[in-house]
Amino acid sequence: FLVSAAMSAEILPRIKDLGLIDVFEKLYCGWDQKIKKSDLMKSIFYEYNYTPDELVAIGDRAIDYDAAKTAGFPDKNIIMVNYGWGLDKSMIGQSRIAETPQDISKLVAEIA
Repeated sequence: FLVSAAMSAEILPRIKDLGLIDVFEKLYCGWDQKIKKSDLMKSIFYEYNYTPDELVAIGDRAIDYDAAKTAGFPDKNIIMVNYGWGLDKSMIGQSRIAETPQDISKLVAEIA
């Protein structure tokens, strides 16, 4: 799943250009639905019968970390990336940080 606070009209072309459109089962965009990111995450738990322990939240800003925590993700299931919009490490309460895209798969493997 891809959960974003942005508009789908902004996100869809980006993931298509990157060849990632088939990676995500469904796209949830808060801007389109006027729903908070944390509530979108919770809707995935409900709709697909997942718990926060079974999924991984990945973000690049402190607001993404806050949304994941509000949705119920434990720190071990939250990965922040140190690229993208700009991560202020002083604003997050955990240390699982990917410096490169390749680091994400390593950190996900550590969760399992």
